[in-house]
Amino acid sequence: MFGLNLFIAGIEKCGTTSLADWFVSNGLAQYRVPGIKEPYSYAVGDVSVNHGLAPPGVLLDASVGYSFNPRAIARMPEHNTKVILCLRNHFERCFSAYSFYKTIARRDKTSATLLGTTPAIAEFSGRDEDDPELLFEILFHIFKLHSPAKSEGILRGYFLEQADNISRQSFRERIDYEIGFFLSRRSFPLFSILGSGFFTYPLRNLLTRYKASDICLLTLDRLETEEARSEFVRDLLGPGTPGDKLPPLPSLNATGEIASGEERPDFHSREWDFLRDYFRRDLADFRATAGNAGVSLQYVNPEKLDKYLADGSSQPNSQRQTP
Repeated sequence: MFGLNLFIAGIEKCGTTSLADWFVSNGLAQYRVPGIKEPYSYAVGDVSVNHGLAPPGVLLDASVGYSFNPRAIARMPEHNTKVILCLRNHFERCFSAYSFYKTIARRDKTSATLLGTTPAIAEFSGRDEDDPELLFEILFHIFKLHSPAKSEGILRGYFLEQADNISRQSFRERIDYEIGFFLSRRSFPLFSILGSGFFTYPLRNLLTRYKASDICLLTLDRLETEEARSEFVRDLLGPGTPGDKLPPLPSLNATGEIASGEERPDFHSREWDFLRDYFRRDLADFRATAGNAGVSLQYVNPEKLDKYLADGSSQPNSQRQTP
């Protein structure tokens, strides 16, 4: 009997680490690369030919960049495969990403508090976990896997430049910077908080290779009850999977207002109408794409995703602010 290839292919800062840890700690899956949540094997081509005939059991690869990487998706096994795409409110996800990357870029004592929310990297085993540079170097290691080895020196310089940028920028300044960067270069910078901030593109990427029934869209709040967790596991892994009395998902989120040094903005404010319009259009396209392809939205909470998407002018206590 063959097993199942399970991927948590995105999206970053949507609870993927909590979900992966939950699968493994409850014996529902084992990491494809032992002890490593995000090996990025399919992104760098470091895999043998795999036609989807996995050994018995469930092999999990939770490299969250896969859904934004068409080349990685093309290398992933096509058969005996399920792919999870975790979602979160656009605004909340972006601010969480901003807090996360800004904390890493500062390279101070607060950076060490984030180590529990990041994937284990074999190359850094044994390093001092109180080293404020450790998470910074882990992130650079992940970024360089997506670039030619001969350009590592150039990438390092760019990495340091972008770290300096985000460490000095407020959330609003960072949003404006990334939009301008994208309009001029048709790409996002390193440490991007918008680069993984849209849902339609990764879903379309996955649909080029997988059937609707192989794709699971999920907001983690849908798994708050024991009954929902059991139903989710059986739908995903098969009816014979033991799914009774599964505990809640662990909370591994260490990024927040204290980490970023900035309070979360009032996203109901009209100051954010320009960004609200981008997110609203993306969510409409995402729902249409899922609906047309027949991808289930059973495990997606629409109220969570729609939060903040009404016009700022419709909020009773909001005031017009000049950007």
